[in-house]
Amino acid sequence: MDYPHCGGVKQSPIDIRTGEVVVDPTHLAPIVFSGYDQVSNIQYTLENNGHTVQVDLNDQKMLISEGGLGSTFVAEQFHFHWGAADTRGSEHSINGRHYPMEMHIVHYNRRYGNLTTAMDKEDGLAVLGFFFEIGRFNVHFEQIIHHFKEIKYKNENVPIHSIPLMELIPARLFNYFRYQGSLTTPPCYESVTWTLFNETIEIAEEQVCILLKHRSMDVLII
Repeated sequence: MDYPHCGGVKQSPIDIRTGEVVVDPTHLAPIVFSGYDQVSNIQYTLENNGHTVQVDLNDQKMLISEGGLGSTFVAEQFHFHWGAADTRGSEHSINGRHYPMEMHIVHYNRRYGNLTTAMDKEDGLAVLGFFFEIGRFNVHFEQIIHHFKEIKYKNENVPIHSIPLMELIPARLFNYFRYQGSLTTPPCYESVTWTLFNETIEIAEEQVCILLKHRSMDVLII
């Protein structure tokens, strides 16, 4: 299948070169998070979609706004990219350095009503990216990781308890990199406002080893 957008000039991921970053405090104020500290009685869905491991939020009301985004965006899902060592696994990199794991929280612009409609619009999507580093055992992510064994094959899914997203992300969210880019897989629409946070998330080496064990799943992590 032909994906002409994949040859565009704003393709992701990229290597962030901090020496070339322009500081813009006027427009890049702190992001406002709404509903990120709450959960309802609706469960999340953990799925192997054949490309990555994804957690669908199932219409829980979590929003981001301000922070130079220009609109209000609705959280749809989050997913992971990981590798075999502390020096690779993340899609993005900082000054050439890759991290062992990267998480993306995908939001769609509320004006378009849903992810599918928003996906090909220039201002359709906003993705928050978080890098992981080897460190302390992460009890919050363990609630997700221990279900991986239940989704070994493509299109398998399992309901899991909902977790406030604020428990999964760093406490300090003031420093971030922003650029206009694309989906990192076909159809590669250049519709994503990317926000990559400086503050990393700690995860234990033994938890990363569990992830590596499940690289044998019927899923391609890219």
